[in-house]
This record gives sequence, structure tokens and C-alpha cells, in this order.
Amino acid sequence: MSSKQQPRPITGAAVRAYRKLLAMNQVDFAAAVGVSQGLISQWESGAVAVGPDSQRRMWEAFAKHPQHPLGKFMDRFAEESRGRAPLASNPSGRSLALLVYRWREDFSLDADPNQCDVMGMVTLNLDAMADAIALEMPAARDKRGDIVAFVRDGDSAPEEPGQWLVQQRRGDGAGQVLVIEVKRGGSSPPRTKVILPSGATYDPSAVEAAFRAVFEGRYL
Repeated sequence: MSSKQQPRPITGAAVRAYRKLLAMNQVDFAAAVGVSQGLISQWESGAVAVGPDSQRRMWEAFAKHPQHPLGKFMDRFAEESRGRAPLASNPSGRSLALLVYRWREDFSLDADPNQCDVMGMVTLNLDAMADAIALEMPAARDKRGDIVAFVRDGDSAPEEPGQWLVQQRRGDGAGQVLVIEVKRGGSSPPRTKVILPSGATYDPSAVEAAFRAVFEGRYL
């Protein structure tokens, strides 16, 4: 990094994504930067901002990393984060990196994403121009939830077993996004259960888009 270059500010979400890219745990990453593991955890959760001195240490530690120099990563991370909602399309023959957002009860595909809610990234191999979305599912207090990514699978109510994200119409005209679980039992019709948001009602006749869960994982 040239002394004339103004380094990009490093956010907690960027710290987490970069650490994962380097395949380092929080303890080793903290040692490389010269801070505590607890501080790394606070950065990544969004509880504490990454201070100027810590950012300087990070640039000093990783600016010349042989495989993943920090400057190149920050350029790519900024490009992927700029104005991107969780819904995205994938150019042919390439992997798709999706930002993973903390679930909110007022989550909407039409709303601009709140960068403070970014929890990390997940990469999927998808067919050309496939639409996808990735969510972090709620979990017990002080624990990370599962990351579940969904790809578009149609515009009608799903019948295949598994977890689905559906967008449905509501009486007041506003759209609603639900995560549902579909189960089959012999020859009986498929049964559905709303997982998110709590207390929501699923209406198969109102489904406008259905996304199939294709990836499940858990933060390490």
C-alpha cells in the first residue's frame, strides 16, 4: 500500500470475512494484529467499532500477505458490499459471494440493506442468472444461528420437502417474506410450518416467489 493511498476503513464485517478467507481462528488473528481475542469478537459482532490504531495494525500485519493482501481484499469487499441487497444474480461460470444479514422482523427484499446487520459472507456455485438470498437464522442468546442460503425455484407455493423462503402478498398490498418448512407424509398433502417470522400466517395462494434452501452451515 503506497503511503499516498488512503486505506479503506475496516469494519467488523470486513474483519470477519477476511479472517475467514485466511482460515484463521479469532485467537490467531488477534495475535497477528496485537489485540485480544475478545476484541476481535466484539468487532465482528458489531458491538465495538474497529479503532484507527487497530486498523493501522491490521494494515501493517496483512498489507503484504502473500496470497490475500489486505488492500486487494478490501477493494473486493467494498465492491461486493456497495449497494448490494441480499438478492443478487450470478454471471455465468462464476461463484456468487453473498453477504449474510442478521434476521429482522421487518426484513424486506425491497429495502436497502443495513450494513450494521452484515454478519459475514457465504459463497455459492449457481447457474447463470440465478437469484439467491442468504440469511442467518435466529439462535439462542450469545450464539450464532445457521447460515441458510436460498436460490429461486419458482413463483408458486413449494411442495418439495425442505426449508424454503417465500415472498407472498398481503391484504394491504405490502409484500411479506417468510421462511417455511415443508414436510411430506406418505400420500398425504405436504404440511408447512412457518419458521420465521414468529406468528406469521402462510398463504400458499399468495406466494409470488419461492426460494429453495441449498446451503446450510454454522459460524465457527
